[in-house]
Amino acid sequence: MEADEIKKSSTLRLNSCDKNINQKFILQRGGKIQPKSNLNLCLTVSEDFREGGGGNPLHLICALKLENCNDTLSSRQKWEIRNPRTY
Repeated sequence: MEADEIKKSSTLRLNSCDKNINQKFILQRGGKIQPKSNLNLCLTVSEDFREGGGGNPLHLICALKLENCNDTLSSRQKWEIRNPRTY
């Protein structure tokens, strides 16, 4: 994962790892993912979505961006690692 820039509203994309500053993130104990160089920002799921190519229920595709960490956005800024065997 790489941010276009480490600033508010920047979008993210998948890219080859080269250890640049825009690829360095921290998964915090509370579930926030933050750029290592700016702990005021959080990885945030966009409210906008489009329908994916299938699945039941239908998969939704949402953009990811960096936004200020905010309690009102916490439901879209909380992440966790799940064991795939629990699905």
